[in-house]
Amino acid sequence: MPNKKEKRVKSLYKAFTFRIVATLATMLTFFAFTGNVNLAAGFGAVDFVSKIAIYYAHERAWLVLDEKNMIIQWAKGPSFGY
Repeated sequence: MPNKKEKRVKSLYKAFTFRIVATLATMLTFFAFTGNVNLAAGFGAVDFVSKIAIYYAHERAWLVLDEKNMIIQWAKGPSFGY
């Protein structure tokens, strides 16, 4: 079984690097619509912090579910006693 601390660090690293790219895309889009660099940067900062936290929590939840074999059970669908 892999070291849980290593998994947490890897999840955090993945979330961080993805958010850099995604936030840049969000800022460029926001700038294209508003023409305001400061507004785009502010929105990008809020977007970066909130979405990295959401992604990390989502990643950790899936790992917990996977460890409990719940993902496989969910994918099979409901059991009606068959």
